[in-house]
Parts: sequence; structure tokens; C-alpha cells
Amino acid sequence: MTTNDIHGEFDHWSMVVLYDSHSGAIVHSHQVVTTRGGVHPDGPTLEKQALEHAAHARNAPVQGVAVLHVNPHEFDFHATYAVDVSTKRLKASAKARKTN
Repeated sequence: MTTNDIHGEFDHWSMVVLYDSHSGAIVHSHQVVTTRGGVHPDGPTLEKQALEHAAHARNAPVQGVAVLHVNPHEFDFHATYAVDVSTKRLKASAKARKTN
């Protein structure tokens, strides 16, 4: 998963991941940053946006995926993650190699 650097002041930063509900493999991540004075979407709206974006990006339906809200401030964007389906929590599986 990648992220762009966030520049400037912002009020809210949210992230959800879509994952295979059986294996825990992450199939899509979605982030929303709202600048000062903007209106940040609520949880159900974030989930809907993530599902719509994933379906468009994959050019296929996304049935069978589950949604997990993640604190992006605690997320290591250089790590590889999966979801532990029993605890519904992220687990880092390995550090991704940095490329320059």
C-alpha cells in the first residue's frame, strides 16, 4: 500500500482496508484526508467509497470482502499487512523493500 505525503494542515485522516474475509488478504485500501474546514465522511460513507473505488480499480465486483477501519497514524506504509480474521486486526507480515 502506498500513500502520498500529506502537505498542509488537515482536520481528519481516515483509512479503511478491504480484505478477503476468509484469508485476511488485503485487496484494497482507501484513505480520505479532509483539510481544515472541510466535511469528513462518516464511517459508512468511507466504506461505500472504498467498495466503489475497489470495484472500479479491479473492474470487477468486490463481493465477499470485509471492511476494517485502520488508524493511518499507526500504519507503517512500508510494511506488508494482512488481517487476522479471528481478531479483525491488522498484522504486519513483512517489511517491504524501499526502492529509490
